[in-house]
Amino acid sequence: MRLWEMYNEVKYTEPKLDVEWEEANRYPHLADLGQSGWIELAKQGKAITVDSDSVKKIGNTGADGSETLADLEPDKVDRLKKSMSSGTVEMPIVVKQPDGSLELVAGNTRLIGLINKLGKAVVWYVDASNLDEGNKAQKGIPANATQAELKSARKAGGAKGKRAHWLLNMRKGKSIDEGPKDFDDMKLDAKGKQDSIDYFYHTHAPSMGKPVKAGKLGSYDIVTVTKGPTTLMFLVDANDSAVFYVAFDKYQDGVTIGNVRSNGTVKATDVYAYLVKKYGKLYSDAHQTPSGRKIWDNLSKYTKLKVTDVGDRLVATENFSEGNKKR
Repeated sequence: MRLWEMYNEVKYTEPKLDVEWEEANRYPHLADLGQSGWIELAKQGKAITVDSDSVKKIGNTGADGSETLADLEPDKVDRLKKSMSSGTVEMPIVVKQPDGSLELVAGNTRLIGLINKLGKAVVWYVDASNLDEGNKAQKGIPANATQAELKSARKAGGAKGKRAHWLLNMRKGKSIDEGPKDFDDMKLDAKGKQDSIDYFYHTHAPSMGKPVKAGKLGSYDIVTVTKGPTTLMFLVDANDSAVFYVAFDKYQDGVTIGNVRSNGTVKATDVYAYLVKKYGKLYSDAHQTPSGRKIWDNLSKYTKLKVTDVGDRLVATENFSEGNKKR
């Protein structure tokens, strides 16, 4: 991840776009894109500098002087102080909305702290103003339209056709004939994987809502946090240590997989099989890392689940032809 030099020896890292999807999908015009579309749009953003004057043009933040760190959640403030002490801070995300206004989508504590301490901050600026025409033409295009549905809608022409064409581009649909598109591998080592799981379990999930025990999978407790259409699910051992994490969203007649992290203790195929049994249909994301694609390959090889290519995604269902009885 690139570092951006900044004032008083503070450096900035680009935001974790997959993590901040839970913040971005609060906005209908961003939620329409799905997680993969959001990531593709946000990756086209850039780092810009705001100061105590220009920050007043940004909505959804108290960095304009209306809030101080004393007004915010103590645990978030503590994390910010630790980041600033280390000299590295993740950039807040500012999005230019369809109406031309600027909105802080993620990183309010960071932005307030940086403006208060330094008088300036570097933010990740994402231009979503071109979604305006598309959202006006959303009628007739499902929010989670498949690749085939978008291609069909594109033929309609006019604003609706342009919307479908733009969504196809956001999903990198120009070169996709079938199956999900590949992301680069995250290349996390064992420590990196566990650190990532710990971050989602101890830091990110509590910011979304109250954890709920939702049963067991093998010897592990299932702990979930749900906010809107998104659920974060963890497998937790007797010491309250998470060993597996998966995020999924409601999608069409089932759920679709988002982030997945495992420390190697639990087979991902067992978790996917659990989700299929619970929700009926499990869809892949429209984009996959090599590790994610391997999980889906293993579903076909080592489980009785039926995996079908439905265009821009894969879908797993119970395979009743293999002797499973439908309940």
